[in-house]
Amino acid sequence: NEVADFSDKMRSLGLSLALLWGVSHAFHSPRRPVGHPRRTKSLAWSFDDPTESPVARVANVVQNLITNSPVNEAKKALVLFLAGPYDVEATKAKLDGLLASEAAVMLSFRT
Repeated sequence: NEVADFSDKMRSLGLSLALLWGVSHAFHSPRRPVGHPRRTKSLAWSFDDPTESPVARVANVVQNLITNSPVNEAKKALVLFLAGPYDVEATKAKLDGLLASEAAVMLSFRT
């Protein structure tokens, strides 16, 4: 039956094209910049600056709330308390000397 053969060939062709399309899209990076949602052009958000995305704005608000909160001030006070008394000028001079004499400086502490 020619109609059945044609129908089978078209079904096979459609399946092959769908498989080829899926494979071709599985191994390449998307063509949209980071921060742009997957939407049609009429609904897409357009951000020249990624920091203008809604997610980045929320992150900035949260960071500012934490940075300017009493909790952050308490944390600073605790660190100063734990550090104890020290010679600020001598410490600054030592740090400036390290920075002037080395290409890279990494400071750490032990607990």
